[in-house]
Amino acid sequence: MPAKAVAWLGSMTEHLGAMSSFYRNLFGVEPTVDTDDFVVFHLPSGDTVELFSPAEPDHRHFTTGPVAGFLVDELAAATESLRAAGIELLGTPCLNEASGVGWAHFRAPDGNVYELTQNSWHPAHQVASSRPELPPLAGEDHVCTSCGIAYASISPADAAGSIGGQPDDVRQMASAVAEPLLRRRPDPETWSVLEYVCHLRDVYATSTIRLYRTRTEDHPAVEPMLNDLRAARFGYNRRYLASVLDELADVVEGLGQEIARVRADDWDRRCTRLPGEYRTARWLVRQAMHEGIHHLRDIEEVARRAATPPAS
Repeated sequence: MPAKAVAWLGSMTEHLGAMSSFYRNLFGVEPTVDTDDFVVFHLPSGDTVELFSPAEPDHRHFTTGPVAGFLVDELAAATESLRAAGIELLGTPCLNEASGVGWAHFRAPDGNVYELTQNSWHPAHQVASSRPELPPLAGEDHVCTSCGIAYASISPADAAGSIGGQPDDVRQMASAVAEPLLRRRPDPETWSVLEYVCHLRDVYATSTIRLYRTRTEDHPAVEPMLNDLRAARFGYNRRYLASVLDELADVVEGLGQEIARVRADDWDRRCTRLPGEYRTARWLVRQAMHEGIHHLRDIEEVARRAATPPAS
């Protein structure tokens, strides 16, 4: 279990604001996440520093002082080595296979808490060159320059109401498209109407699973959607529109049921996808609503372009 670097540092502190200012003003780094109980800094070396207030629910076992994270190639193998050596593991190891990011906390013989860190994005990792290239997620307080939606102004209830009405809107819009045009891509890089409807169904299915895991697990690492891979591997353009529309309605109903199960004090629970991408349960619902609104526009635009004869 060779350790490659001390790639991560986490600290529970009652002086979160003062420590955040300390890193900004003395070390010259700006946070990539900055909330009332959680602040994240990424250093130019690729290392990460995370600060937690005592109110942060997922790291209350950080009671022995700052926690150092040792970078390893394979989290599962390294964790098993600790277990075999009789080292106490704290909590459940978390690993996102798609991004290669994970962690496991343990108590060393000195009584202090430490972390094993797997991070394929860290320069010291042997497989850094093979990391997936994924677009970044919108921020917690994202303001869309295209549609004007401001996440901070949208309550989960408002987002749920918008999502609930989208299957009918999609059905009306897509059903008006002639069958030969449903599967036509206006250009090789742009999905067809049918592919967009399939994608929107999968957005809401994925959002339901992510929200459930964020509600029921401590700081889960969620899988990326890999949109183009889904479209190709799952044959989006070979599906039947009527069936996909029914599936979309069922999935949205399921997402609504999951939203209704989130308690008021659970909306600040977080998940992560890639390093620095910490998002709340509240963000997951806002993001799902926003994607639905934009994909309705995509469906309308693609239908228009597919029906337009190519220029001679």
